[in-house]
Amino acid sequence: EKGTYILAWSTTPWNKIVTPALAVNPELMYIKVEQDGEKYILAKPTIKVLGEKNSYKIIEEFQGSTLVGKKYIPHYDYYKSKITKDEKAFVVIPGDFVTADEGTGVVTIAVYGEEDLKAMQENNIHIEMHVDEEGTIKPDVPLFGGMYYLKANKAVNEDLAKRNLIYKDEEQLHNVPLCWRCHTRLYYAPQNAWYVNVQKLKDKLKATNENVNWVPAHFKYGRYLKSLENAPDWCISRSRYWGSPIPVWECEEGHRTVPGSIKELEELSNQKITDLHKPGIDEVIVKCKECGKDAKRTPEVLDSWIEAGSAPYAERHFPFEKGLDVNKFFPPDFITEYTGQIRAWFFILHIIGTALFATEAFKNVLVTGVIQGTDGRKMSKNYHNYPDPKELLQKYGGDALRLYLMGSPVINGEDIIISEEQYRNQVRGLLLIYWNVYNFFITNANIDNWSPSTDNRQLTTVNVLDRWILSRLAVNVTQMSYAYENFLPMDVVVHMQEFMNDLSLWYIRRTRDRVGPAAKDQSDKESAHQTMYKVLTTFTQVLSPLIPFITEEIYTNLTDEISVHLTNFPKPNNGAVDENLEKQMMLAQEIVSTAHAIRKEKNLKVRQPLASLTYGGEKLDEEIEKIIADEVNVKAVQFKKGAKVTLDEKITPQLKAEGEARDIIRQIQQARKEANCKLDEKIEVQLPQWPKEYEEKIKAETLTAKLTKGDSLEVKRKSGN
Repeated sequence: EKGTYILAWSTTPWNKIVTPALAVNPELMYIKVEQDGEKYILAKPTIKVLGEKNSYKIIEEFQGSTLVGKKYIPHYDYYKSKITKDEKAFVVIPGDFVTADEGTGVVTIAVYGEEDLKAMQENNIHIEMHVDEEGTIKPDVPLFGGMYYLKANKAVNEDLAKRNLIYKDEEQLHNVPLCWRCHTRLYYAPQNAWYVNVQKLKDKLKATNENVNWVPAHFKYGRYLKSLENAPDWCISRSRYWGSPIPVWECEEGHRTVPGSIKELEELSNQKITDLHKPGIDEVIVKCKECGKDAKRTPEVLDSWIEAGSAPYAERHFPFEKGLDVNKFFPPDFITEYTGQIRAWFFILHIIGTALFATEAFKNVLVTGVIQGTDGRKMSKNYHNYPDPKELLQKYGGDALRLYLMGSPVINGEDIIISEEQYRNQVRGLLLIYWNVYNFFITNANIDNWSPSTDNRQLTTVNVLDRWILSRLAVNVTQMSYAYENFLPMDVVVHMQEFMNDLSLWYIRRTRDRVGPAAKDQSDKESAHQTMYKVLTTFTQVLSPLIPFITEEIYTNLTDEISVHLTNFPKPNNGAVDENLEKQMMLAQEIVSTAHAIRKEKNLKVRQPLASLTYGGEKLDEEIEKIIADEVNVKAVQFKKGAKVTLDEKITPQLKAEGEARDIIRQIQQARKEANCKLDEKIEVQLPQWPKEYEEKIKAETLTAKLTKGDSLEVKRKSGN
């Protein structure tokens, strides 16, 4: 209706110079009001922009759909001669993206916005661009030609105000796009580009995705499938100088020639091709196959993701390498990247692989999360929100970093905040325990001048501890093999921790007296050495993919072989698995844990022997009961159906004397350590007093050659050592 204004709201006056359409939401209620002698149209929920309620009168109410198709008089129409008969302009169009949350419920439409452009294309609106790539308004634009687009804001507002076409002009905060590198303000602009028709490929992409093993599995039908289903066509061109040129030549008739090789391009152009890059490639002219006219190359270059997505074939010079069998290397067995690549590299590989070979582009994919800075933000040099990686590697080593990452949720597709403390704990925890077990073995083996027997791999042993740890080793090899083969690094670390605890906190703890210099049973000592050697060499092979540096050091020193990484991964020794023994040992550990808790509660030192321990539940073998007795320091272990774990707390004079002897042994051992005595070095000891009935035991267990009375404890190295 002539004389009625549509109130449209905008934060970009510079693109009001070209506004070939206005958008309204067909589902919203709109009103026509009269105010100060003028008539305005706007969305009813936005009426507050008009000011006080008594300053206007509502004349009419109607659905937004009523406005769709209505014509309006534009602010600027300098480009109306460019509008073809097949195009629309200066018309109201529908847009479900229009809301009443801000503004007036009427949106000015120009090509400089993603939603705007889509709406224009759907409604066949004339596309007019008035700003060049440098942000300067084109010279043929009246009034504003040659202005920088942001400076035009003021000029446009002044011109509109002069013509009484601005209802209100005020400053408001709003988000604007910035360059992520240099923070220069940006604006969106459309351009013609080359696309891959992803919609045509979607059914094939879904079918080939069925063959892929996604880790974690939820990505397969979750985030990846959803992004695939909603994916737009893939823009594969860039308007840049550097990059691989798009190999498409077009003649003036619009015919396209796509040479499939350098040789074919040379035949079409009748010239030698030595450089495929700009500017040389742009000077190559080919003869159009359809009309015979000259054809020039399209100016764009390829999106670099084309190259990243073509890596499996490009690195092998496919399809030009003679005798190359694609099936031997494609699809690759395994790839990995972080979650951001679900919409990027993973998707691009999938598109190209499916389009070329109608097959999946990878068999297994491990998706990691994002390692965030110490403040929870993305790691950034500007924020200084992460520890120096070089310093951490030099301080704690690469194995600690691998353990930290492989054992964290980031390897399972979840985000984590980087933690130097957790990184450091890998050294203090697993790596140090592993090294201490290894050090315990080689120290005692060297004292005994021990070397492994040639048939060590067919090791058989009588000692229950040896049989138990070999059974645990066999189970661990099976567990870790499964975790490796199924791309479950967190499980690898968990199984490593479980076995390391069994090895260090139980097996080595109960084996110390079997291999020390004071050990008397040579046959049992040999069995312990052989078992520890078997366990260490095999476990080191299993750990080598996880912690490659420390395993290399340990394995080559143990075996004199070239490298642990050149050995075959060990196969599980199922014959060594003894499920009943493992069950009994687990029950024994629970009994021991309960007994130690009772000792702590009753203030009974572990070094003080007690007469007996009673337990119920399941009857254990005698050799298991012997281990319990040694660990809890009791003279006898008794089974009684239905009984709880109890200790005989009565301390006889003899038990008290034995406890004193054990305390003395511990004090002497500590003094030996402080005196830097070797493990097999004999000493002379001075003590104020000691239980005479345990004198020989004290001397034997501390390698004391001579024991004399004195005012205080003193340890001397025996002359001649």
